[in-house]
Amino acid sequence: MRRRAFGLIFVNETVYVVAKLLTFTAAALGPVALVSVLGGTGIFFGIALGWLLTTLAPTLFKEDITRQGLTQKDLLALVLFGGIWLVY
Repeated sequence: MRRRAFGLIFVNETVYVVAKLLTFTAAALGPVALVSVLGGTGIFFGIALGWLLTTLAPTLFKEDITRQGLTQKDLLALVLFGGIWLVY
């Protein structure tokens, strides 16, 4: 494995571990249901990150960022978020 690829994987895993640590800390300090619902908002960050990466590096990352595509993704994300909220 190349050194750069190893570095990228290391950074990615570090971010993942920190995110899990913060989630467990939030669950320990506050209501678990609220933490779970707020954790469901991650889909909106995924949509924003997809748009940003497509804008900055269109040759490496291709995502449908048309108005119709983004509206569809936002509506489906709202449905998912509503479902998570209804479960808790």
